[in-house]
Amino acid sequence: MPYITSWERIAKKDGIVEGKKVGIEKGKKEGKKEGKWDVVKNSLKEGLPIKTIERITGFSMEEISQFKKNLSHSG
Repeated sequence: MPYITSWERIAKKDGIVEGKKVGIEKGKKEGKKEGKWDVVKNSLKEGLPIKTIERITGFSMEEISQFKKNLSHSG
């Protein structure tokens, strides 16, 4: 087994900690985006205009229109 210095151990530990932080942050962003898609879905079901949904969620009109099209094709 190769010799690992204390600096290498610290660097490895720091790398793992940083990787976890990045992963958690990415997960939070993806979760928020998924939540916004739920808002889009519910807003469309309630008949809100796409322009209003665009303002609320920050998604583009094209993204919302594509989502609406996929939603209507899935059931």
